[in-house]
Amino acid sequence: MLYGKHKTFPKQYETPILIALSYYPELKEDHIDFVLTNSSSPFYSIPNIKSLHKGNKHWKYVIGISKKVIPGYDHALLENLHLNAQVGVLGHELAHILHYKSLKREEIIALGIKYLFSLEFRAQFEKNTDRRTITQGLGWQLYDWAKTLRKEGRLYHSHLYINKFYLTPGRIKGYMWQNPQYDFD
Repeated sequence: MLYGKHKTFPKQYETPILIALSYYPELKEDHIDFVLTNSSSPFYSIPNIKSLHKGNKHWKYVIGISKKVIPGYDHALLENLHLNAQVGVLGHELAHILHYKSLKREEIIALGIKYLFSLEFRAQFEKNTDRRTITQGLGWQLYDWAKTLRKEGRLYHSHLYINKFYLTPGRIKGYMWQNPQYDFD
């Protein structure tokens, strides 16, 4: 497989994963395991802790795809999204990995600590990841993901959280408008 080298993933998500990977040729040789979890977070991306003792060219990464979340958020599960939104959110997670690759082990550790303890840092980090996703060419897919989350969200609180930490659909379109790879004519 062109983009499936050194990758493992649940068979039922092969199509959206391979589509998202096709936008990240920089990750072609990287080891990435897409794993099903029971995390309360629908998705996450992290370096595999066991591989951090090696140089970053040999790191392995994990993208978690939750099978269940807290009640009221099941609309965010990958299995409940249509293909375009699936590709968008997976593209966002791959953008995290692209960023991790540019860091040293000490920087990864510092990033993790800041992410856990600073909501301001977390918001900036996630919005930067959205921008990176747009730059990689997945703007429309990210836009679809962002609209789906807000349209189908059942809890008002989820909109406040989503808007604080991720770009709104309008902001996504604004960044796409500024990027010449997107044609709005």
